[in-house]
Amino acid sequence: MHGSGVNEAVVSEESVKEFIAAGADVILVPAVGTVPGFTKSDLISSLIAATL
Repeated sequence: MHGSGVNEAVVSEESVKEFIAAGADVILVPAVGTVPGFTKSDLISSLIAATL
């Protein structure tokens, strides 16, 4: 499922910035604990990237 079989982050600061630059109105990120490896720290860095 989300990121299954790949060795990369589910969400990255760079991808969030790219989506916003492309005109995205909403960035959907997983809730902490719902996707293996996605942590509170990942969520916070995604939110910070979206607000800068």
